[in-house]
Amino acid sequence: SKSPLSTQKNDPQLNFASNCIRDHFGPMVQCVADALLARINQYSKGSGASFSQITAHIRSICKREFHNERQKLVQKVSFINSDEQSVNAAYRYHLNRTIGSDVEGFVVDGDLIRAALLVLIQHSIVTVHTSLKNSAVVYKYSIDERRACLFVRYPRYIEHSKNLYGPKAGFITQEILLNGRLTTKDVVSLSANAYASKKQQSGEDVDPSSDDVREEVFVVFQKMVEGGHIEMVKPLSEHSVNDGDNDVEFGNDKAAVEESSKKRKRSIGDENEIKEENENETKKVAEQEIEPELVALLKTSTRKNLFPPGAVWRAHIGMFHGTIKSLLLGRLVAERYGNKVQSAGSLVTAALKLAAHRAYAAKDRDKDDEGTYLFTPLEITKYLPATVLDKYKSKAGGLKTNLSKALVHLSVFKWPSCIVEVEEAYGHRQGGKFEVTTNSLAKHLRGRLMHKVVKDRHGEVYARIISVLESRGHLESEAIGDFAMLPAKEAREMLHCLYRSNYISLANFQQSKQYNPNTAIYTWQVDHHQLQRTVTDNVIAALTNLRLRRQHEMEIGKEWVERQGKGEEENDYAKDKSNYVAFCTGLERLDNDVLLLDESLLVLQDI
Repeated sequence: SKSPLSTQKNDPQLNFASNCIRDHFGPMVQCVADALLARINQYSKGSGASFSQITAHIRSICKREFHNERQKLVQKVSFINSDEQSVNAAYRYHLNRTIGSDVEGFVVDGDLIRAALLVLIQHSIVTVHTSLKNSAVVYKYSIDERRACLFVRYPRYIEHSKNLYGPKAGFITQEILLNGRLTTKDVVSLSANAYASKKQQSGEDVDPSSDDVREEVFVVFQKMVEGGHIEMVKPLSEHSVNDGDNDVEFGNDKAAVEESSKKRKRSIGDENEIKEENENETKKVAEQEIEPELVALLKTSTRKNLFPPGAVWRAHIGMFHGTIKSLLLGRLVAERYGNKVQSAGSLVTAALKLAAHRAYAAKDRDKDDEGTYLFTPLEITKYLPATVLDKYKSKAGGLKTNLSKALVHLSVFKWPSCIVEVEEAYGHRQGGKFEVTTNSLAKHLRGRLMHKVVKDRHGEVYARIISVLESRGHLESEAIGDFAMLPAKEAREMLHCLYRSNYISLANFQQSKQYNPNTAIYTWQVDHHQLQRTVTDNVIAALTNLRLRRQHEMEIGKEWVERQGKGEEENDYAKDKSNYVAFCTGLERLDNDVLLLDESLLVLQDI
């Protein structure tokens, strides 16, 4: 599952990102991504790498060293299935090109490297940075390894969009995530086709080309754009200044170089004219690509400015993480204070949803970011469930007064702190002003998760030692044994085990200027950043191993899946059927474990 350029350093994040890219795009794209990771991390120090640097780095490892002795051996290769000399010559040329096969990820052709880069850019894993150097455009490519690790989270995004906007939103999110970026026309047509095919499988007669289905899909799509879960991005063609420079970037065509220089000379005097021509041409092409039915939908839309001609859309990962974060932290508050304050989790979830919409939603994006987490009681009513609203309305005093009292009651709790009363609610005309302490809630949730990871891996006593060090700070081994109620010898053994696992660190203090280990004082401590980084690496490593296990299981049960898909009768026998059921059960268990680990990774990294 590794490419020729896979990182030699044991970095779980990079290995997991490389495995996800290979699983979704194949070994060639993985090879290019690994080249970017190696080039950026080792040489460019995060500033990005040009196409020529990426190509040179790949060819230095994948290209076969050519010499006369090898040429003689290749010429003697005989072909049984083909007698054509052209095929023989092409195959001999291919043997001299790379060390290994394309299936293993060995690639040296510039066109294939360029295609792999475009795939990564399409899915927002690689970003393009342009700059001018000596009146020529310089392109730099940088890769986001954490963005590549989000492929395992796609099912969560699809299910989350279904819960927010309905079943059609799941098909819209699915098509956009699978394709990376889509135009308005493609989003509506592909989502309508997927929705109709799903209905047809269940026995319903639905025509994907009907105006009703497309209109329903478009209405849901408009709600998702307004809600901020889908965002508009620039088309890939706008990353380049002109076509000539793009040709120069990906090749050494002399005519392209001359054409690009002509365009640069012309652009010096006629910048406004060229800009108007490009805008008119883009508008014409965009209008030609839109179907008449879609034009009618756009005309009847209440937010026409959301869908300009030629718009390209992708999933807004920040908005998905913001709304998922609201559910996780709301669940934590409900667990801690749900028995003391009515619907405490729903109140915090509504406040965090309001903050996410202020930060990412299209209709609220132009507002000031300083008061993102500030809110009044009536502002969160839009995001509260109907049952919670009815409960607070039915009480004496009215909705605003009861919400204000509940929020004031929540501001009293300090372990963890969830609400802060910014402006006093008593006498306030809006019922007070409050703020959600997301840092405190996220820190508490991460602490619980890290404690659970240490407990599951080493045991309850080891987790108790970590808790003692977190609360007490620097301690000697004898003092740790007393606090953890352990003999000194066992405490020392456990401390060294935790030190080898990189959970804790050791500090020594010298009593004199001369270094003497016999008189030094050794204390143990917990560095929260080090502990979180170690636990995150362990979670990512476990997630990678589970994915490798699932890929191995799929290779073993490939025949059963193919037979079941074709509807053959071989799986109807008792033995084959039991094997297939056991195989599916194992895959389902692995998928559930992957989702649970991904939720842990979401808490550790993205909250």
